[in-house]
Amino acid sequence: GAPQRLDFTVIGQAANVAARLSGLCKELDRSMLFSADAARRAPEGLGSLGSHKLRNVGSDVEVFSLAGMDFV
Repeated sequence: GAPQRLDFTVIGQAANVAARLSGLCKELDRSMLFSADAARRAPEGLGSLGSHKLRNVGSDVEVFSLAGMDFV
């Protein structure tokens, strides 16, 4: 690119949380994880796995998984 051209990327908090939850799937041995915001909008069938600290997210995030899993 040209030296006068500036390139910026803006990633919102929701995208950051989603990326961190994706990385947490392996650690928690789950295929999908959901934030509390997503769980509130989902039909029944999600259970809490507790609150987790996510990198570059200011506060702990309550994490949910699909029903049929062992919840804590």
